[in-house]
Amino acid sequence: TAVIIVVLILNAILGTVQYSKARKSLESLKNQLLETIAHCISQKNYFASSAGSLLIKKVEQIVKDNYMDANLGLSAISRALSLNASYLSDAFRRFHGQTLSQYITQVRMAKARDLLLSGELSLVEVMEQVGYSDPYYFSKRFKKFYGVPPSAYKAN
Repeated sequence: TAVIIVVLILNAILGTVQYSKARKSLESLKNQLLETIAHCISQKNYFASSAGSLLIKKVEQIVKDNYMDANLGLSAISRALSLNASYLSDAFRRFHGQTLSQYITQVRMAKARDLLLSGELSLVEVMEQVGYSDPYYFSKRFKKFYGVPPSAYKAN
């Protein structure tokens, strides 16, 4: 809105100036000002997206390093990063197109699948290693994510 006001003021000034030399100078000033404003806006957007990208990478790393912690969630991550939970939730959703909770589940389910396919651990051990403490809830989440219960996935 400030840009529009500046342009309107410059246009009003240009409308009142009769002398061609002064008018050309003001038009040149207007064009330079608009170029400077456009550059500032693009720089702001670049730095905002870079900072946002760094934040999301930090969150992703925290999830990958701590997916086995049953208490891992939005509150724990926002506290670890000293950020407002609502801000973090919104930023993550805008960047990833999914909630942080959905992302944590995705990471946990991928790890659970890998552990089940290795065949080295029992279902209870897999469940515990990916941050779940309730076998029923783990099985329900796994089935919702992959379409089959973990016991069937392990058998295949």
